[in-house]
Amino acid sequence: MMKRKIMNSLIILFQGVLLMSCTVHTSKAEIINWDVDAAYGITTEGINQAINDARDHFALSPNDTIILKIAAGRHLLDRNPNRISAAIGPIASITFGVNGFNTGPEGQLIIEGAGIDKTTLVFTDFLQHAFFGRNIHGLTLRKMHITRSRHTSTQGYVVATDTGSIDIDVQKGFPTPGVLWRNRNLGHYLRKATDDALDPKILLEDNKQIAYGFPNQVLTPPEKINKRVWRFFLTKTNLNPTHYEQGDFVAIKAKKVGFPYSFSRGSRLVFDEIKWTQSTRGIIRGGFSDILIEDCEIARPEPVNGQTPILSSSGGGIQINQPDDPVSRNIVIRKCTFDSTGDDNIALFHVDKVRLANIHSRNAFARSILVTDKATNVCTKNVVVENGIFEGIERTVLCVN
Repeated sequence: MMKRKIMNSLIILFQGVLLMSCTVHTSKAEIINWDVDAAYGITTEGINQAINDARDHFALSPNDTIILKIAAGRHLLDRNPNRISAAIGPIASITFGVNGFNTGPEGQLIIEGAGIDKTTLVFTDFLQHAFFGRNIHGLTLRKMHITRSRHTSTQGYVVATDTGSIDIDVQKGFPTPGVLWRNRNLGHYLRKATDDALDPKILLEDNKQIAYGFPNQVLTPPEKINKRVWRFFLTKTNLNPTHYEQGDFVAIKAKKVGFPYSFSRGSRLVFDEIKWTQSTRGIIRGGFSDILIEDCEIARPEPVNGQTPILSSSGGGIQINQPDDPVSRNIVIRKCTFDSTGDDNIALFHVDKVRLANIHSRNAFARSILVTDKATNVCTKNVVVENGIFEGIERTVLCVN
């Protein structure tokens, strides 16, 4: 009996080794479609399990393509309770982790919706990063709308000013400053806009952003005066904001929300037909190269009580690298519209070989496009900047084709 058990075990082991060998050494890579709803459920837990199963598959068949298909609909994705190291910063948790896929040169993971206006992923946790990855090669997100469950910026009308403070009546239906307050000296600014219900725009003349919340280097959140009137304590305590008058319309930002994506160190990243609202500032760092962003948009949320939000979010848009990061190369951003972010719509730091083509960038709180002095070989074709600034345009050339 013992001998029979041993023989059975050897046969099972041999079959497993044989199967693994055939899978790894096959010369033909496969395209595999997984229906996430049917197999896992379109939930935070279900999608994470699908991603983990894909990771296991790539360990055996690194050049396959796995497509995680997410059905049409508005899908609420709740908090992922599994926190990661605080090394990524004060927002030390993520909803979907796509770390360390052992894909081959042809392998890729595609997370695909039914269409940019058909599949909406609504991340209900305000602070968690939506997609987070380090050392990833061959990731595509496509055909979906990525958003948050509530507004991430606010706005209102000036009621009164004094040296060191501005009182603002926050519009009904928009978040209170208390909800958006981040207990750090980061991203708290005011800037005036046109009083337009359908398409408010940041005023460009005599309208520098004003920092609030850190007077005398002390974190000081806005104070509720009455009903929806809030007092904003200016960081420059001696500033008398005489250019802010009663009735002026003001955008109010506070960088509190998590990123829609945060990727570092890798290659072959694609965003195709993605719309971002409410949470728009995504970061690609650490020398990540071979990036394609195509047919994407950053848009403002739907009107609230007939009023279009001034900003799409409190954060910026696409940010590639920082000045001291390893260089990121081979970047294409084309056929995209970026509207009204809370910082720079596009920011290029230590990058090389970048093509910006058929882009409409408008109404950013800071700059519509920023090309820093660490960026090299940046070319543009049919780039339109509306109501905004293209800083570093002198560092670019026209694309030859």
